[in-house]
This record gives sequence, C-alpha cells and structure tokens, in this order.
Amino acid sequence: MRALQRFAGSLGTGLCIAAAAIGESSCGSSQATAPKSPPPPPPPPTPRAASIVVSGRVERNSTVLVQLDDTLGAPVTSQVTWQVSPASDATLSAASPGADSVLLLRDTVIALTARALVGSDSLIVTRSLTVPRPPRIGFDGAQSGLNTSIYTISLDGGELTRVTSGTGVDTRPTEFGGTVVYVSTMSGGRALFSVPVTGGSGVEIAGTGTSVDEPAFSPNGKRLAYVNTTSLPRVWIANPNGSGAARMSAADSGSGDQGNFTAAIEHRPSWSPKGNQIAYMSTRSGPAAIFTAPVAGAAGSATEVVGGSGLGNNVEPAWSPDGTELAFSSDRAGPTDVYVQVLSTGTVTRLTTVGNVGQPAWLPDGRLLFTQTTNGASALLWLDPSAPAVVHSISTGLMTAEHPAAAP
Repeated sequence: MRALQRFAGSLGTGLCIAAAAIGESSCGSSQATAPKSPPPPPPPPTPRAASIVVSGRVERNSTVLVQLDDTLGAPVTSQVTWQVSPASDATLSAASPGADSVLLLRDTVIALTARALVGSDSLIVTRSLTVPRPPRIGFDGAQSGLNTSIYTISLDGGELTRVTSGTGVDTRPTEFGGTVVYVSTMSGGRALFSVPVTGGSGVEIAGTGTSVDEPAFSPNGKRLAYVNTTSLPRVWIANPNGSGAARMSAADSGSGDQGNFTAAIEHRPSWSPKGNQIAYMSTRSGPAAIFTAPVAGAAGSATEVVGGSGLGNNVEPAWSPDGTELAFSSDRAGPTDVYVQVLSTGTVTRLTTVGNVGQPAWLPDGRLLFTQTTNGASALLWLDPSAPAVVHSISTGLMTAEHPAAAP
C-alpha cells in the first residue's frame, strides 16, 4: 500500500514537472499563474506650438477660414480675437466660434494674429500669409468702337490687358511660353497669327492657310492642332511656325469607321495632358459626338467617347489637367449646359443648369472656365467642379467676352 502511494506521488510530481516544461503547470498553489498587469496608459499628447490653420483657396479676392489650434492641436472655440496687418489688405468677419473668415483683398503678404485665453494661459500667435494673384487667362472680346481683340485678365477681373490691336478681327487664343496664337482676319481670310502675351504686332503663321479656326497648343508647346475650314472643317496638326501642316490621319475614315464620314465636320481639338491624343467633335456618327484619336494613329483609329442615341449634341471637348475627364457642352437635357465625363467609367455629371453656356476650358488647378450668353452677349464665368453650384463671374467691362483659354 505504501509502495502504491509512493508511486502515485512520484507520478503526480512528474506530471507537474512535465506541464511546467511546456508552460501550463497548475499543480499546487505555488505553481499558480500570477495575474497579468494592466497595460500602461497611453502617453499624454505631446505639447506643440499653438498654430493658425488656414482653410480654403489662398489668392486675391478669395475668402478663407482661419482657426486657432492650441498646443495640443485642438481648435480653440472661444475667447479668440483676430487681427490682420496691414488692415487694408484683408477684411475679417466672424464665421463660427473661435474662427473668422478673411477676404483677401490684395496680392501681397499679410500677417494674421490670434489672441486667446486657454484656461489660465494667454496665447498670442502670428502667421505670415502670402496671397498670390489669381491665374491669368486669355479670351477674345469686343468693346465699343474697337474690333474684337485678344485680351488677358486675372480670374478675379484684375489686370485686364488688350494684347492685339490690329485692324482685323482677332479670336480664339491659345497660349504657351509667353506666345499667343490666334485667328485673325487681318490678312483677308482667317489665318493663324502669333504675338507675345505682353502685346505687340501680330505675325502671320505661314503654311496653315487662310481658312483656319480653333488653334490649340500641345502641352509641350511643340505642336499646334487647329481646324482647317478650306472645305469641310477637319482637324489638322502643324508645328508652331506653320511647317509640317498635315491632316490628323486618325480622324480619317478607316475599316472600322462609324457612320457617314464623307459629309462629317469636326471642331474644337483638345490635347490630352500627355500630348498623345486629341479629343474633338465630329458628326461622323450622326449627331455631334466627341471622339478621341491617337495623334500618330492610323486612319479609322478614332473612338467615340461621348454621345450616342438620345443624348443630343455633344460639342466643345476640353481635356482635364489630370487626363481622367472630358468637359463638354451638351443639349441632352434641353438647354445647352456644361458636363464632365469620367473616361474610365463613362459616368457623366452635369455641372451647370442655367442654360446657354458653353466653351469649357480647364485651369491647371482643376477649375473650369466657361461662357454664358444673355441677350446676344457672352460673359466669362468659372466654377470648381467639386462645388459646381457656386458660379463665379469674371467682370471684364467689355460688351462681350468669349473663348476663354488658360495659360499653362
């Protein structure tokens, strides 16, 4: 009996030793696992310098929101007073607790100062803010007693400058590297001319003929697309000096051609950001539709991307700066408005709902220019596609303003 007890005790001890070897022993109170300690609390936020946060587009005649963040990065929502210097360069107005809106009146450098009481701490924070001039655009316009000429203007209506002042009618500007190419009647027909953006006498571009329209610089400035209107309007490409002018063959009829190409017309060439494709309007499939074509493509390689049965007339394509979308004008819903289509999905969004608008053109920062015609006179406008309900007017002071074009 005692031998049996000694055997059992020996067996139990062995099992405990074996269990302990794999970390699972629970034999005896001395072998119990100690309770785990709770994890340490997270470290407190690291204090940092209080700062002024500016939200919105910073440029002359825009409104931004300013907010003071405390030393832990949290917005200060009470007992904040704001000051701007020089006071004549901006206007402050309360926007929300602790925040102010600031109308930036001039392209200059201003100082924003926030004063606040946070607990028992008094904060005084100053931030310097550089306010640039808005983007400059080109367009053609007319004023009383003068021919239609090429002008430039800042997006907020400042710095209106007449670029051409010849005896012809000058329209359809496109700009690259400080040179503006446009269509003029100065030599009799409708020929391409060039002039420095700072103004001067226009010089005719030989080699492209005297029946042309709608020039467009390529993104690198090394090529010009335009419409040759000698017979039916068709897209051509040339060097900026007019040499090498040739039909864009990809838009020609090919084995996969759609519809009646023989009587089709084409308008409004627009380069892709990479410069390897051109979007344009064509009537080759019936109603006006938008096609894209590889610049060096074979005949018949153009593809219809905007249009189709029951979608009305789709014209005036403009390739977005990132290459993902085409803006265009369409009467698919009745009045002519501006739309955008995502090229990868075909998703179409209507941006304007006022009617009688068109001539879309992108700014490099993603804003969109267009025109609206009222009682026979056109005016310039712009919007941000991310907030299309807010439409901004560009006051030119002219009788009419058309064909906006952004400088690259």
